[in-house]
Amino acid sequence: TRRATTATLVAALVAPALALQRAPRPPRRSRRAPRASALAPRASAQDLLGEGNARYMNGDLDGARTKYAEGAAIEAFTSERVDCLVNLASVELDRGAEAEAETLYRRALAEAVERGNFFHVDAAQNLASLLQGQGGYERTREASLLYRDVVRADEDRWDAWCNLGAALVDAGAPKLDAIKCFQRGITRAEVLESDDGASPNLVRGIRASLADMYFGLGSCFAD
Repeated sequence: TRRATTATLVAALVAPALALQRAPRPPRRSRRAPRASALAPRASAQDLLGEGNARYMNGDLDGARTKYAEGAAIEAFTSERVDCLVNLASVELDRGAEAEAETLYRRALAEAVERGNFFHVDAAQNLASLLQGQGGYERTREASLLYRDVVRADEDRWDAWCNLGAALVDAGAPKLDAIKCFQRGITRAEVLESDDGASPNLVRGIRASLADMYFGLGSCFAD
């Protein structure tokens, strides 16, 4: 398959775990009454991420874009700020702005590593999917390297395994490597599909993708 095999191109749409926050200090007294605008606390990246996700789920791309952009513009670094960047990129992708989406995914990946010392799996997988969908040797090869990083970080990402298999085929890698990737992806997908606790959306995504995954695997054996 040329694109990610699930419809989960937005990071952190499931409500993120809430970090405990310290109670804010009371404001210092002033002889002058504060302006009304000064009384309202500034929204955190976490708040803006949640608001953006709610708008995205309701189909309000413009509203989601505004909230994600506000969260991404907050100066203080948090993981939620990076999530806002990733989700902003995905909204831009939905709007057809692939170049802007690519820039934002790359920025999120870089900031996560340089400022947060962590690897953002969703940013990497979404960027890989974008590059793979565009085609061409260099972009397909970069996509395969990103997928490798994704499955190293989370070996249960069945869609990343299968897209890695497809990218390896397109990049001319040995068929045995692609076969192993398809097999791992299919195995993990079928385990999740049979899990009573799996979300209906996930199960539907897996069932819609299994035929493509088996086709990719069969094509490798046929060659």
